[in-house]
Amino acid sequence: MGVKFTEEQQAVIDARDANILVSAAAGSGKTAVLVERIIQMISSDMDIDHLLVVTFTKAAAAQMKEKITLAIQEKLLTDPDNKHLQKQETLIHNAQITTIDAFCQYVLRNNFNVIGLDPSFHVGDDGELRLLQEEVMKQLFEDEYALAKESGNEEFLYCMDYFSTGSNDKKVEEYIGELYRFSMSMPWPEDWIEGRASDYDLGDSSFDEEEWVKDCVTYIKRSLKEASQKLDTAISITNEPDGPYYYGDRFQIEKDSIDAVLQYNTYDELFDRVRGITFDRLPGKKDPSVSEEKKEYAKSLRDDVKDIVKKLIENYLALPSETVVAQMKLCDRAVKELCRLTLEYKKRYDAKKRENQLIDFSDMEHFALQILVEHPGDTPSAVALEYRDYFKEVLIDEYQDSNNVQELILKSIAGEEAGRSERFMVGDVKQSIYKFRLARPEIFMDKLSSYDKEKGAKNHRIDLHKNFRSRKEVLEITNYIFKKIMGTDLGGVAYDKDAELVTGADYPAATYGVTPELMLIDGEETYDGSVDMTAYDAKEKEAIAIAGRIHELMKEDPELSFKDIVILLRSNAGWDDVFKNTLESQGIPAYIESKSGYFDAWEVSILLNLLTIVDNPLQDIPLVSVMHSCIGGFSDEELASIRIAIDGDEDLSETDSFYRGIKGLVEKSEDSYPKLKSFVDLIEDFRERSVYTPVHELLQYIVDKTGFDSYITAMPAGEKRRANLELLLTNAANFEKTSFRGLFHFVRYIEHLKVVQVDYGEAGIIDENANVVRIMSIHKSKGLEFPVVFVAGLSKNFNRMDTKGDIVTDLDLGIGVKCIDTELRVKYDTLKRIMIADKMNTDSLGEELRVLYVALTRAKEKLIMTAYVKKLADTLIKAVRNLPVIAESGELLPYSMRLSFGGYLDFVLAALIRHPQVKELLTKYEISYDSVKAHFDDEKDVPALTFKSLSDSDLAAIIESQGVAGVIRRAELEADADSEFDKDLSDKLKEKFSARYAFDDLKGLFTKTTVTELKKHVLEQEGEVFTKDISKENAPVYEPVEGKLSGAERGTAYHRIMELLDEDIYGNTDLKDLSKKEIAEEVEKWLSKKTTEKVIPAEYESAVNKWDVATFLLTDLGKRMGKAYRSDALMREKPFMMGIDAGRLDEKFPDGEMVLIQGIIDAFFVEDGEIVLLDYKTDKVSDETELVSRYRIQLDYYKEALEASTNMKVKEVYIYSFSLGKEIPLSLQ
Repeated sequence: MGVKFTEEQQAVIDARDANILVSAAAGSGKTAVLVERIIQMISSDMDIDHLLVVTFTKAAAAQMKEKITLAIQEKLLTDPDNKHLQKQETLIHNAQITTIDAFCQYVLRNNFNVIGLDPSFHVGDDGELRLLQEEVMKQLFEDEYALAKESGNEEFLYCMDYFSTGSNDKKVEEYIGELYRFSMSMPWPEDWIEGRASDYDLGDSSFDEEEWVKDCVTYIKRSLKEASQKLDTAISITNEPDGPYYYGDRFQIEKDSIDAVLQYNTYDELFDRVRGITFDRLPGKKDPSVSEEKKEYAKSLRDDVKDIVKKLIENYLALPSETVVAQMKLCDRAVKELCRLTLEYKKRYDAKKRENQLIDFSDMEHFALQILVEHPGDTPSAVALEYRDYFKEVLIDEYQDSNNVQELILKSIAGEEAGRSERFMVGDVKQSIYKFRLARPEIFMDKLSSYDKEKGAKNHRIDLHKNFRSRKEVLEITNYIFKKIMGTDLGGVAYDKDAELVTGADYPAATYGVTPELMLIDGEETYDGSVDMTAYDAKEKEAIAIAGRIHELMKEDPELSFKDIVILLRSNAGWDDVFKNTLESQGIPAYIESKSGYFDAWEVSILLNLLTIVDNPLQDIPLVSVMHSCIGGFSDEELASIRIAIDGDEDLSETDSFYRGIKGLVEKSEDSYPKLKSFVDLIEDFRERSVYTPVHELLQYIVDKTGFDSYITAMPAGEKRRANLELLLTNAANFEKTSFRGLFHFVRYIEHLKVVQVDYGEAGIIDENANVVRIMSIHKSKGLEFPVVFVAGLSKNFNRMDTKGDIVTDLDLGIGVKCIDTELRVKYDTLKRIMIADKMNTDSLGEELRVLYVALTRAKEKLIMTAYVKKLADTLIKAVRNLPVIAESGELLPYSMRLSFGGYLDFVLAALIRHPQVKELLTKYEISYDSVKAHFDDEKDVPALTFKSLSDSDLAAIIESQGVAGVIRRAELEADADSEFDKDLSDKLKEKFSARYAFDDLKGLFTKTTVTELKKHVLEQEGEVFTKDISKENAPVYEPVEGKLSGAERGTAYHRIMELLDEDIYGNTDLKDLSKKEIAEEVEKWLSKKTTEKVIPAEYESAVNKWDVATFLLTDLGKRMGKAYRSDALMREKPFMMGIDAGRLDEKFPDGEMVLIQGIIDAFFVEDGEIVLLDYKTDKVSDETELVSRYRIQLDYYKEALEASTNMKVKEVYIYSFSLGKEIPLSLQ
């Protein structure tokens, strides 16, 4: 039976010929609806590859493609002869169901020529890009300072003086980096930066017309309005029977003065009028009939009003408009120069990336945008119009997380004209939690307010309210909280009937208590028992409380597993390790996905130290680290003895490094230091191999040689250590694909990553079915669901550091800076910086609300919110005192109150304080609520909720109970050890553990290898040790390099030149009549021409000796090749592949196993129906026999491959040595 969709869902599936915006609540089945819509569209006459489906993650794209494929296959089972569906099953593999980044790459790969992009680009990894950024920034500042030294460059020096702290330029670098990052989320970064350059230049525009001034006026009037409402509440208290009646008149006068100011609308008017608001001394009358509590509360409300007015005067109305404008002029010069530097940085960074054939994720989007949109004008390009005709609909998932660039890209393809190519956008603005990545939820909000709900509208909005994930208890408490804290003013959306969650799932009766809970850990230290609770900090206490609650839940329902439980944190840093360790101490297995600590992992640091000394053994600290590890195996005593021996030797005591000292000991007396000799030999072996071996292969060799992988696997947490090792090997292999290469660069690459704080995070080793409690960030949990959810750490304060700096940046309002008088060295805030910081703070709080919404909606059955509160009683008293103001404001809490909150607990407690169940908690703490009991919500109108508080004594009981349980369990295991022994099981386990791999004789056999590797293998068997191999198989194709070429790069250069010799050289029949000098001159001209044409890099021109090429051309072989070229019989750089019997590689391999070998033949030509084979070598050798012995095996395989593939006989085989300047014939076997 198929899925039965709701009426709302079916409307989404069926809607056509319109741009459609689907506002899908959490758990509303939007993915299933999106898939069904696609299935129905392709089930008629549309092809799947004519749809563009954009998702947020690769996993989501893969999952969606899999679901569509299965749906097509199911339809084919009932209708196997349907040609259209058969076609869709084929097309699905190339359909554009992808992420925005992948789609942009698709656009680039197919249209790179439109913007002149080199198609051989690759995407740089984070570490590589960070290193490149730092290199560009450093060079930029060096050049600017050099220019300042030569010609003054006063604007730059002024900017550095203005923004730098002391003699350190780091702050300015950070500001440039931040401006650059912001600009890259805009469609046209240069335009945005240039616009910011005039942020402090008002020109002829009116001060009051500036957006930030309008925001300032709006904020002042809103604050005054809330101040008036507070006085209204205070006045109502004075009118109560036991209220402080003698304050009433004074409060009314002050309220009237505030209300009078609200009629003014310009900055200067408010500047004058707000300063006219005064607060006289309150009457000192005493009356025993007046409630002291109400009197103090009324006074506190008035104090709040006074604080509001004081804050407005000090922060927002400190200066008249003309003074504010004068301040801005002081800032303008520095801001303009900062923007110029940012533009220059972007220009240089872009050039550096192009030079290294790199792009980053921002480049993907911006290059795609340049291809698809004509700028200025922002009209779709010819390419975009072609895509618009091709893609019949553009479907966008998680639309609330789009940014301006992505919006313009997709708009250019889909357009806005319904009926030609529509857009289908689905998302939930309440779950937009990626503003730190510069996502723009405002894009979704604009459409949410402008799209029409009426069926048939060309821009049609459909809401999905029903949640099919969670029990009604979870949904109801979520609605209850968010109706009070989320609004259009904070959070970006009104939490009304259209936004609230509606129960859609039918759950069976609960097997454990599913009432949501707010669990508060009281930090008041009143416990004096057997457990030392002072040894536990706040985080550990909260984790203990959670552990106790987990044990209780699992007792209630034995079927509940650890994997059903998740603990969500706003940020893992500083929390996850504490929670994990505490839970495990309480017998609860827990898992965290580490995003840091990789370089600090013992096994990683040892191998990195080893690579460091292989690169340069004269570094004592990494050397001793390796010697002390399992690789060296030296104890503290042995290391001390070696040091003493070195210091006691007259010749060695003056050595400048420990390694030279130990080498000296070994050279003087090998027999006295056999262990030391083995270690030195090992390091020298690694050093020798590092010259010609890629880093990842060197690492693998080290691991195999030392047995390091077996050792770490046997250690505690061995599986994770092994995973970290595998990750290091993978990262080393990835490094070889970057623009850096070799051990020297890899060691410095890693050192630099540590400095710029790029950490891979430790490897994960558990799968989704592992029975552990997961501890993860709320962001990581998005899209996931769990039966039991703990939302922990609610008392943690929000991070507002980004609003505190001397410079702040906002995508809408631009740059805000403090005003600095560089001569007087005085710094003071500017109104614009304050307004931008306020907007950032408001946006940040709105984001935090959406993050909290995501956290609460992850729970399927049970939601528990937890927080550690230092003085819970005081916190509750404060919350109760605010009840009248909260009640007065209606359902949504006062804006100023929400704006003042510093953490999730502030929001949650203020939202729940009117819940009648809080009375039990207040009673427990003997907090009176009689005077405010009228403000509690009615019992019948509220969702189920339990308030809990735990003191140190409660936590101590949890710790003690778990300790007793552990002792009892151990006693049971020890008592039953003999009786529980199962001999049959023991024998089976022994058999399993002693089993050997059935195909052990195939270990080391690869299905495919290269001729070079075969050559190495044979020569190693003959006892030869390799120097650097410069054969063509391993050479890079075309890579610009700086400075002198290495041996391998020089070999590549010669091979490339010999491959390119063309009509100007081989085709020139007059060359045979020229002298060697004249031929060398012709070669020089040809090299220069190819460099100018960018066929070869400039480094190749200088690396290849023209005399070497001329010498070759004058040989008999060179003349024969020229003749073959002119008759089209010359082949160069030809790849081949053939199969050989594995037994030819090694006698241990069985007969019948085939291995594919591949290689590239430098050159061969056909002469008189037979083949002449040639291989170029640039090795520095003293005689030809060395080359013959080294490369005969390789050429034998080339000969065999040629004869097998062409059915022609190879009559002659040559090596041409550029070093010896001669052709070397090989005897045929």
